[in-house]
Amino acid sequence: MEIWQNPILVLFLLSIPEMIAFSLFVMAMTKTLKSWKNAIWMGIVLGTAIYLIRMLPDLFFGIHTLMLVSLAVVLYRLVLDTDLAKIIVAACTGMLLLVFVEYLFFWLAINFTGLTLEELISGSLWWIVLCWPHIIIMLGIAYFFHKKQVAAKGSEI
Repeated sequence: MEIWQNPILVLFLLSIPEMIAFSLFVMAMTKTLKSWKNAIWMGIVLGTAIYLIRMLPDLFFGIHTLMLVSLAVVLYRLVLDTDLAKIIVAACTGMLLLVFVEYLFFWLAINFTGLTLEELISGSLWWIVLCWPHIIIMLGIAYFFHKKQVAAKGSEI
């Protein structure tokens, strides 16, 4: 089954989980992670937005990423109680991490399977599978930052 023949899979198995992890990462880095519910609904909003942006025709490479970071910064600024500078740094750091890990896993897949990038992202579930490592890594880093903050607050009491 081709992924873009059933794009709803991309929304629910990639875009939304990716943006939930991204939201948790940003919230953990900005020390505003107080409720998982906020991260989930922000992830759903951003995941749906990036999914719709990806569906636009004739976008140059990277434009959807710039649009996502801009939208994320605006959304986080409206919802989170923290400085704009912290939000920008966290969102850009999260995006760089996401891009780096995604690139690494696609590079490994291309070298180990012999498939081309086009084959990996257009004709199979490879695209979703290869994007899950960076989602898991972002969740792990968010968890680490959050636990570190909780421990620091606990030791201050």
